[in-house]
Amino acid sequence: MNFREAIRIALQSLWANKLRSVLTLLGVVIGIASVIAVVTFINGINGYVAEKIFNLGADVFIVNKMPNVITNIDQFLEGNKRKNLGLEDYEAVREACNSCQVVGASAGGGASRGNVKYNTQVSKDTAVRGWTPSGKPKSEGKPLVISVQLCPAS
Repeated sequence: MNFREAIRIALQSLWANKLRSVLTLLGVVIGIASVIAVVTFINGINGYVAEKIFNLGADVFIVNKMPNVITNIDQFLEGNKRKNLGLEDYEAVREACNSCQVVGASAGGGASRGNVKYNTQVSKDTAVRGWTPSGKPKSEGKPLVISVQLCPAS
């Protein structure tokens, strides 16, 4: 059997089973398109995360009671045993760090909920979070997250 005969037999088989051939081709096209879509989506998400992380820069560090990513119960329990960061910790870092360009703190987050009141309107069980780039945070006993940006080396 030579190459021409093999091609002729293959084409006859495709022509005899048109529906099966079209459905097989459609399945291959959908499969390839799905793989391309997933790879594109993952690359886009990776780029977005990298951009957000690079915005922090190498000269920024964040002090937090709990780790940013908790992968097991031991890490959660260890973080829970740590002392809450308070206003005095924020002020101590701000005053003691001579090479810090900016010291800020945030209070609240997803776990801080309270009632928000404006004039006579009240919104109950509202997530409350505050940031302080230059002033004092109003944490009312809630743990703080302290962010520090160092001055560039001279």
